[in-house]
Amino acid sequence: LCNGYDVFLTKEPTAFEAMALVHSRVRRVVFGVSDEGMGGLGGVAKSKNGLNTGIHALPGTNHHYRSFRLNDVFDSDVVNR
Repeated sequence: LCNGYDVFLTKEPTAFEAMALVHSRVRRVVFGVSDEGMGGLGGVAKSKNGLNTGIHALPGTNHHYRSFRLNDVFDSDVVNR
């Protein structure tokens, strides 16, 4: 288990990767670029009221972690190459 670990990523994790982070029990995930096509931390998922909801905040999971997106740190053109 990765209790207390912080994960730093260039791109938002997919739903599968976000759930693996739930199972790993990380403390925080920090990523640079949102992935509107496959993002699991709010890039794709929509709740019933239209707000972005990520895998890390689903009420049925037994662990939650905080996620942060860094807005102006990464240029998406560079990351998508």
